[in-house]
Amino acid sequence: TRAKVIYDVHEDYFTSIKEKNWIKGNIFKNLLAKLFNYLEKHVAKMFDAVVLAEDYYQDSFKGTNKRLIEILNYPLTYEKPEPLKLSKNTFSIVYSGTVSENRGIWNILKVALKLNEKTSDFKIYIIGKFNPETLEDKVKDFILKNNLKDKVEIVGGKEYVKRELIDSFYQYMDLGLVLIPYSTHYEKKLPTKFFEYMLAGIPFLGTNFPRWTKFVEENRCGLTVNPNDFDEIANKIQYLMKHPDERELMGQNGRKSVLAKYTWDKEEEKLKKLYEELIR
Repeated sequence: TRAKVIYDVHEDYFTSIKEKNWIKGNIFKNLLAKLFNYLEKHVAKMFDAVVLAEDYYQDSFKGTNKRLIEILNYPLTYEKPEPLKLSKNTFSIVYSGTVSENRGIWNILKVALKLNEKTSDFKIYIIGKFNPETLEDKVKDFILKNNLKDKVEIVGGKEYVKRELIDSFYQYMDLGLVLIPYSTHYEKKLPTKFFEYMLAGIPFLGTNFPRWTKFVEENRCGLTVNPNDFDEIANKIQYLMKHPDERELMGQNGRKSVLAKYTWDKEEEKLKKLYEELIR
């Protein structure tokens, strides 16, 4: 058709395939990952451009295409959303996004369990669609068995949650969580969740991957933790509960950083420029 074709890379399939639980056998996973990686890089040469949603993708795509461009997945700025009728009399903690095992749902629940031993003054909101959907039943079962019904609330479950509703919840949140288990697939990524929390002025706790720790320290927007050390995480949450001024400063730092460096506005301009070059 002579149409211009762009390959938009939003996933690191080489490491992702290796961590898929539904693919059985490590030898087969490794072979499949290598095969996909080879085919992807070979086919990338044929496209008119390759767009990379993470800067570290440059390492594996270098030399594959003459138009290789980073368009990072930063958030849109938005008007202040409509407020919710949310009872706000406890410390509010949020996780938003796809809810899955590899994104740390069990870590979040174990933190809730440990935190509940230390204080009753908190509530965790899990906002997003479960993947797979059957995971929601397991999570609800855990919540009931461990008397966490008043401490953990699920918003979404089997349905996607609209962006506007998530932004409305963010207005009430004191702390965000990104407690992803140790993983070669996630250690180099900078999750979009970071920038969403920062834009909303919410400090966050993230896994202490070296790159994540460097990012958090540079932007002074939160803390990083060992995702398997639930005592440490609960203690850091309690510290932030007792130091609202420090917590507020982290939130302000994050918002300033996003507005200065990490909004979609600049990425949009790069994408428009690419389109203009291709249609000339």
